[in-house]
Amino acid sequence: MRLLTACIVATALSAATAKKKKRRRPTDDPRAAAFAAAAGGAARAPPAAAASAAGPPEAAAATGPPPELVGHVATPLLEGCTHAFLDLGANAGVQTRKLHEPKLYSRSHFVPLFQKAGFYKDGSVRCAVGVEPAKEYWPRLRELAARYNARKMRTTFVLGGIGAANGTACFAGGNRTGQLHGTARFLPRHGVASCGRAGRRSGAGPDERPLMVATPVWDVADLLRRHFSQKSLRAVVAKVDVEGMEYKLFDRILEAGVDCAVTQYAVEWHRPNQLNHRPQKRAWEKRHDQTNRSACALSRSFDDESYSCDPWPLPSNGAGDDSDWAVKSVKEHGRFWLGDGGC
Repeated sequence: MRLLTACIVATALSAATAKKKKRRRPTDDPRAAAFAAAAGGAARAPPAAAASAAGPPEAAAATGPPPELVGHVATPLLEGCTHAFLDLGANAGVQTRKLHEPKLYSRSHFVPLFQKAGFYKDGSVRCAVGVEPAKEYWPRLRELAARYNARKMRTTFVLGGIGAANGTACFAGGNRTGQLHGTARFLPRHGVASCGRAGRRSGAGPDERPLMVATPVWDVADLLRRHFSQKSLRAVVAKVDVEGMEYKLFDRILEAGVDCAVTQYAVEWHRPNQLNHRPQKRAWEKRHDQTNRSACALSRSFDDESYSCDPWPLPSNGAGDDSDWAVKSVKEHGRFWLGDGGC
């Protein structure tokens, strides 16, 4: 099981709380303006909500810093794109590499999926958006996005989590920042100091539990509505591998009515036989089954862990590029940018 969007796990608490309150559309949320500003555009919100981007203090505290975008950051992100790949749980960015460099990853199940969806047809403009909260991968994702965009391969990485609301979530820190060691907490009104440590303390000795790190989380409905509604888009493939929080994400997507922003969902279901998960999984798949003539999007169970230890260095910046990124691979050198030999 890879280390993926642990921040998403934290949003379950906010989703549960939301059920007790009046539901608001993402565009009515005063916090959405701040997140839109981070994406380089204005929020689809009433004037009062837009004004809250600069205040009041309560709104700023509730939002926290929005996720940082690296690579292609124009607004909207997918303007002019004909085919888009959304990677929820980008990890080290290998799935995006499969999109842009399919010949290097020919054994991947994603490459045929992209081919069938028309990503490689003449005239297509391929674009990728990946979301990853694990800070250990952020240096690599920054570098990968820069190198791809230099080659006019439209790539954006969101350095943060994806969830059911805009805000901030706590999860375990250290090199393996994306690994959840206990129940993460969503922080609607508190700062970084509220994160504390993960999990339960064992014994009376020194507290060696990992510190929790506050990381921004982007509302999945806000992301889809804001950036995946371009008329130029012919196909959108979304990979959803979020360690069990797909159920909360799909609830949010259906609640906001944005499931049609994606044409093909590739979902790794976690604990699908758990009693409270079975009916939701069945309902989602029935709604998005190819036999359903009214379906605006299709969904299939999908798990492609091929090349998880990436055997290839990043694309070179030219003949004189002898940087570690251009000569070292994760498979042979591990996370060399962290001084960590593990894959």
